[in-house]
Amino acid sequence: MLTDLHAIEVQAHRNNAVTAAEVTAVKSLYGPTTPIDRAAADSLFEIDRVTLRGACDPGWPPVFLTLLVRHLLGPKPTETALSPGSAAWLVDQVHAGGRMTRTGIALVVHIAATARGLPPSFNGFVLSTLRETVSEGGVIGDRDCEAVMRVVYGPGGAAGNRIDRAEADFLFDLNDATTGRENCPAWRALFVEAISAFLLEDPKSPGVVDSEESDWLVGHCGRDRKIDGNERALLSYLRRHASTMPPKLVKLLDGLNIR
Repeated sequence: MLTDLHAIEVQAHRNNAVTAAEVTAVKSLYGPTTPIDRAAADSLFEIDRVTLRGACDPGWPPVFLTLLVRHLLGPKPTETALSPGSAAWLVDQVHAGGRMTRTGIALVVHIAATARGLPPSFNGFVLSTLRETVSEGGVIGDRDCEAVMRVVYGPGGAAGNRIDRAEADFLFDLNDATTGRENCPAWRALFVEAISAFLLEDPKSPGVVDSEESDWLVGHCGRDRKIDGNERALLSYLRRHASTMPPKLVKLLDGLNIR
């Protein structure tokens, strides 16, 4: 049995794999309440980077996630904000291997969806990471959709559990990048629900699409010179649920035969 984290790290790199043996060894070192210091967290990332080129036991991701969340957010993650220093360290670590591991991406998403608060720069990093990940895949699958939902509705964003402008822009970016593809069925529902919430749950103009929001909406729907099915569904929802909207938006919807 390996008895220290450095030895586990060395063995994983030597074997070019994170096997069940390494997973069991890590679990034996860290019980449910054992603190995870920065040196241990660094080593856990070094072990995880092996998965960029080698095999990964299914038991590794949950162990890695549990221990790194404990390191970054402590024993009560939903009550703890991610500090700027920890955020900077995490960004450096997930990029250290030249590209991010799936486990690293999952950690970033989990932190964004769980922490009570995030530094603004880290929130932008999370959205950028998901944008790149989805764009590279070219399609929004079930796991992608779940990750997006957890991030935009997570408490750590600038608007807390509400959708903010950066998140709404991000959702349109994803939609444009994957329009016409076989996205999972849940994507349309998430896109319509989240953008509608951004517009209709705005504290400054609740239930209303005001002039500024109308300009933003038209600019995003028309920026790729076509209105796709998801955008039509969004516009139809807004027409039916907004108490008022500017005449120019009503005219556009009439022209598109959106009721």
